[in-house]
Amino acid sequence: MGQHWVFSAMALAAGACLAVYAFYVWRHRRASAGASLTVVLAAAGWWGLAYALELAATELPTKLLWGDAKWLGICLLPPAWFAFIMQYTGRDRWVNRSTMVALAVPPAAVIVLLANDATHDLVRYYPPSAAADPEDAIAQVGPLFWPFLVYADLVVWGCTALFVWTLTRLSRLYWRQSLLLIVTVLLPFLANILHNLNVGPFGRVELTPFLFVLTGAVLVWGIFRF
Repeated sequence: MGQHWVFSAMALAAGACLAVYAFYVWRHRRASAGASLTVVLAAAGWWGLAYALELAATELPTKLLWGDAKWLGICLLPPAWFAFIMQYTGRDRWVNRSTMVALAVPPAAVIVLLANDATHDLVRYYPPSAAADPEDAIAQVGPLFWPFLVYADLVVWGCTALFVWTLTRLSRLYWRQSLLLIVTVLLPFLANILHNLNVGPFGRVELTPFLFVLTGAVLVWGIFRF
């Protein structure tokens, strides 16, 4: 039980930090890509806060509720990340209505599936054995989780590759800053892949919201100072 509360407190702190970042960037959103970075940070912050409540829950219905709620942040991240990277790298023309609507279709479909009892378990569910020990219960993924994961990874990793390529080409005079940005951007997405593939201890705890605190701090510094 103690371990659950430790991770819950950490996730709560991570969500609060990301909310502060989002508020700061929103107040200074006149900077390039500020508005889209605000959405990225807010989505990651909501993910962290909902995950904290999911970990702290001692009853299965409450754990299920907050486990589903965190998907609002998860689903918002890929299109928000796309918009941020395109604007940050000077490709604003790609952030248009048709592109953003197309990117929003898979996340919207997942939210609708989770909101409907008849289709909820196609995305995520708890096995019957979870009722005996709700605190240690780990959600399982349904068959439609994997198409969304492919979509999210293609968007996130494709945009991140563009981000890395752009920084390495255009910032040779600032290679240390570029390397710091690149490493901190890659960490949470790598942790997310390890979690989804259930690799070792990464399968039990989702580290992405925690690592996004570091990523968010460096991105805020990068967008306003670098």
